[in-house]
Amino acid sequence: MILTLPKRKSISVKLFTFVFYSLITTTVSAQEDFYWWGVKHNWDGITPWNQYMIISSAFLGPNALPVPEIKNGLVDSAASVNISFDHFIHKGDKTQDFFVKGTLPLFNNKISIDLAAVPLEWYEMDTITRDTRAVRTKSGKGSAGGDIYFSTCVQIIKNKTSLPDLLLRVSLRTASGTHLRDARFTDAPGYFIDLSFGKSIFNDNKFIKEIRFFADAGLYTYQTYDIQNLQNDCLLFGGGITLNTNKFSWTNVIGGYSGYLNNGDKPLVYRSEFRILNKTNDFAIAYENGLQDYGYQKIRVSYIFHISSEKIFSEK
Repeated sequence: MILTLPKRKSISVKLFTFVFYSLITTTVSAQEDFYWWGVKHNWDGITPWNQYMIISSAFLGPNALPVPEIKNGLVDSAASVNISFDHFIHKGDKTQDFFVKGTLPLFNNKISIDLAAVPLEWYEMDTITRDTRAVRTKSGKGSAGGDIYFSTCVQIIKNKTSLPDLLLRVSLRTASGTHLRDARFTDAPGYFIDLSFGKSIFNDNKFIKEIRFFADAGLYTYQTYDIQNLQNDCLLFGGGITLNTNKFSWTNVIGGYSGYLNNGDKPLVYRSEFRILNKTNDFAIAYENGLQDYGYQKIRVSYIFHISSEKIFSEK
């Protein structure tokens, strides 16, 4: 009489050995992947790796904690979709991305809803930048999806002779950004609340039809991974001037925010945008230069499609 049980047992043992060996090999490989990082940053074997990162504009990718758009005191007059390509100039970080923004004005331009995001960026860092930022990917290369910004703008004052136009903006940043391990996005929420005000000077029968001066001030808050300071509250500020003609507009802005942690959290930028105007679509080229705590220059090319010039959901 022949028993088959030992053969089944042998097969089971072999299967168990194979699975166990695979798990051990995978674990060891994963540990080996980050061994270089532990040596480089003198990891104590206990502290979470994100504690070795500095969550500020000076030590992250260009889209992680950027200076928000400086508003000019007015709700946008037409619904539009903005599609842009960005090329960043930085000695140790080659980054490109796509940027999209949708704007929907409501109730005779008394309110607008904005949705903006960087759906994809791709990057390549040198070893100095990689190590300064405590990046976990040894090659310093990759791609990441960005955060989503939801904004509501409310027109408080408009077209008053003795008063400037006044706009309130409330914006929420989601934690949708990926690749915190590469210092690309923070994987944490944030928000900003600001008031912008502006006043225009109009010229009749002149090449420059309008000169608009504007300024912006508010609060910008984001979360960190510092167990002593889990949140950074920053003063948001900026101002600029726009020249408008029938064919084009030219805007120049200086803006930034100032945190209280003093860890590279006081970015200041200069921005200039030249836009060719059309009834149904605009084309724009923009330049940005980081003046402080933001080591990037940026060249942006944009196509702005106007969905409708009519008022949407107008009051009757």
